[in-house]
Amino acid sequence: MYEYLALFIALAGTLIAAYSDLKTTEISDWIPIIIGGSGIGIFFIKGVVANDFSLFRLSITTGILFLLIGYILYFLSQWGEGDTLIFGSVGFIIPYAFIFFPQNAFSLWYPFHFIANTFIIGFVYSLIYAMIISISSKELHAKLSSYFKEKYKFLFSMFAAYTLFYISIAWFSHNSYNIPYDILFSTTLHLFLIPVIFYPIVIVSRLVDNYAFKKNIPVSRLCVGDVLAENISEKSLSSKYWVGLEEADIKNIRSIKSHVMIKEGVRFAPTFFLAILFTWQCGSALSYIFLL
Repeated sequence: MYEYLALFIALAGTLIAAYSDLKTTEISDWIPIIIGGSGIGIFFIKGVVANDFSLFRLSITTGILFLLIGYILYFLSQWGEGDTLIFGSVGFIIPYAFIFFPQNAFSLWYPFHFIANTFIIGFVYSLIYAMIISISSKELHAKLSSYFKEKYKFLFSMFAAYTLFYISIAWFSHNSYNIPYDILFSTTLHLFLIPVIFYPIVIVSRLVDNYAFKKNIPVSRLCVGDVLAENISEKSLSSKYWVGLEEADIKNIRSIKSHVMIKEGVRFAPTFFLAILFTWQCGSALSYIFLL
């Protein structure tokens, strides 16, 4: 019963956070407070009833671990503070694999399995989100076309050299160790394809970040929650961290500038809801990846 209640609160809370993030780019502080506070309360009550506070201590430890990782990513400007707090609150309320989770989720390393699920799902979600945003950006389309026209010879040369290297390794393995080519290719082709697929993705992601997620707008259009993409030293406003503007910040900016650069970024909160759902239904994503 305790675990079902914890899962329900986690799913409901992260779903509300996702809706709020997608609609307003803001996540209210009370959402992670309710999620995390409920987790601490549930496992404390369970500890009192069972006279065993091990799960309560695990809730505190896992929540603090998630907060620590979340704030590291926040200070690296990878996501906002709201994402950090939601991530931490999930650690407090689902600190271990519940009994009805799939078998491959059960492990002493469960927190790291959930972290991996979050980042893997977050990567896929971010790609889809960026693709949707980029479709409407004419400037991005022009930059992509220009980049690949300028770099296609270099990219083709890199691909040819990399393919030749892979074939040479396969030939050496076949002749030195008598490994059949069909076994070599069936077991290593996916490793060969990883950089082939991800290198263009990295290029496109950088262009999307620079041209689809950043825009120069009149200060009259600034709203609470907008994030600066430039430093405004006169008012001690920095774009280093992903922090939304307050009303006072907007008034200060309007007093000295006519236009300002802002950035949107991926609205990441839905990832936490999806990660919980995936962990509940499928367990650890790593177990599927290592089967490839």
